[in-house]
Amino acid sequence: MPKPQRTFEEIEKTKTEILEQTVILIAEVGYNNFTMRKLAARLGITATTIYNYYKNKDDLFLNLLIRGFQELYARLEYAYRRQTTPAEKLRAMIAAYTDFGLNDANFYNLMYAWHVPKYNDYVGTSMEPVARQQLEGALKIPEIFSITIKAYAEASNKLITDDETVFLMIHYWSHIHGFIAGCNNMTLYYLHKDPIAYKEQHIDSITEKFREDVLRLKRKGEKK
Repeated sequence: MPKPQRTFEEIEKTKTEILEQTVILIAEVGYNNFTMRKLAARLGITATTIYNYYKNKDDLFLNLLIRGFQELYARLEYAYRRQTTPAEKLRAMIAAYTDFGLNDANFYNLMYAWHVPKYNDYVGTSMEPVARQQLEGALKIPEIFSITIKAYAEASNKLITDDETVFLMIHYWSHIHGFIAGCNNMTLYYLHKDPIAYKEQHIDSITEKFREDVLRLKRKGEKK
């Protein structure tokens, strides 16, 4: 008697389990030491079974990043929609981003901290279409922040250029990322027994400094 065909939900559940174990294993052994055989052993299946869902290590890795950026964007969008003013939206998004980085550290480190292949490494290869999908998902993160930054400036009756928007995003992302990375790699624990206790104060400080930087920008219509 033929084996019953698996449902879409069952297939997606298996793919999710594979991705979840992949990010844990990469965190333990590093990207370069990660193999499909080690993953199969972790899952209690054969490597051949994994290839039924993902073509190779690169396909698995890129789909892992796609899933991570989808989840992060969903949390940012949720934070954005729940607030009314641009200032409230920005603070809520900074908090959501920080919480993702601290609570989903393995995903975050893979997405933003570790030296792993990027889109340009796949250009010209068979994996370029999947890498392009991953890049497009990753770029949605700065896009939603850019929209919020421009709306924030608009609400303050300030003129802000695209270049200023990019600078502000890079400048403040560096502060946010530094706190997350310092907690995740334990560096900040040499300075304080519980640096995460400063999380809300850190977010408030970033939000206030951002407000001050926006207020220093030219008003609409002012000549430089």
